[in-house]
Amino acid sequence: MVLFVVWHDVNLFLNRVTILAALLALAAHAFDLNEADRLKLLASPAGKDEYAQSIVASKRSLFEVMETFPSAKPPLGAFCAAVARRIQPRYYSISSSPKLVVYIC
Repeated sequence: MVLFVVWHDVNLFLNRVTILAALLALAAHAFDLNEADRLKLLASPAGKDEYAQSIVASKRSLFEVMETFPSAKPPLGAFCAAVARRIQPRYYSISSSPKLVVYIC
């Protein structure tokens, strides 16, 4: 359950380049060759339309994509390395800090 929450939250900040890297990491470790080929297609320029239809238009999270390809089980370290280097930091200012307390008298 915790993994779902973490990946669901992370997915909100993933861009297309990051998701393509995740698809390639999944493809590299898929035991089913048909699933590996489909993942590679989704990550390729030739699969741009299928990617747009099956992932973007249906608003599927990375977690949901991972459920679709059960044979793709990369080691956690390899998967995180592929995805984490492409995730951009999200900067906060004091105005978005939950520690900011405004007292109105």
